[in-house]
Amino acid sequence: KTVLLTAMLRSLGIDAEPVVVSTTFGGLLPDRLPNVMLFDHVLVCSVIEGQTYWLDGTRSGDQSLTNWTVPYYQWGLPLTASGATLVSMVPPPPPISLTETHIQIDATAGITTAAPFHAEAVLRGDAGMALKLRLDTLAPNQLEQGLRQFWAQQYNFVQVKAASARFDTADASEHLVMDGTAQMDWSGNQYTTDGLGVGFQADFERTGGPHHDAPFQVPYPIYNHVSERITLPDGGIGFSVAGQDVDSTVASIQYHRHAVIKDGIFSADASQRAIATEFPASEAAADQK
Repeated sequence: KTVLLTAMLRSLGIDAEPVVVSTTFGGLLPDRLPNVMLFDHVLVCSVIEGQTYWLDGTRSGDQSLTNWTVPYYQWGLPLTASGATLVSMVPPPPPISLTETHIQIDATAGITTAAPFHAEAVLRGDAGMALKLRLDTLAPNQLEQGLRQFWAQQYNFVQVKAASARFDTADASEHLVMDGTAQMDWSGNQYTTDGLGVGFQADFERTGGPHHDAPFQVPYPIYNHVSERITLPDGGIGFSVAGQDVDSTVASIQYHRHAVIKDGIFSADASQRAIATEFPASEAAADQK
């Protein structure tokens, strides 16, 4: 497939050359002795109107170069007649979120009454395309059943009424949509929001020995965004927000969360965005805390 793609591009007058990559060794390649067995995949590097593209002849479903990004293999080796050195293959931090979840709850009828619940999950990039291709193989009844099961697992307090999926070719994003009714848990006169938690119980400790001061890898290039809107009873009178706003960069990940009650509506947004592929071991103790 790579040979065919390269030949097609060259016949169109477009520069193209194969580039071998490793799907497993990634960032270790520059520190190892040259070995052809380290490489297990091949791409086509093509320059079109001054822009470099890394094309994969084994992919399916791509319809445009508009949303194309550098694949995260970290290093690639061009196969050229004159020889070549390793080239970096690291995409920049995502400019827009790769996964989104938007939730809307209408609790105006009261906290003890089942509330209309609307949710939409958006997956962009490779994850969105992979999901689209998988959903395309399902029969209509299988698709609906699968989507209902997906949403029931995400929100077990929601009775799913309808679920659907659509693909947006403009930005290559898959959208999963659900409507239902939620039995919100207001025990203790408070409601724990859905997916707005920030941070985790980190363990960055290491024992002594070789490479104990090596950098820590970051789940790059993640960018997740969650929003929730809850229309409150009584115009929001008597309700308040418990929890701090967050704007902080820790362990090379930007954390953001803001929440407010205005005009009877609770509105909150939270996101996590990786801005680097790793962070130094010297920062581990402070980042863990």
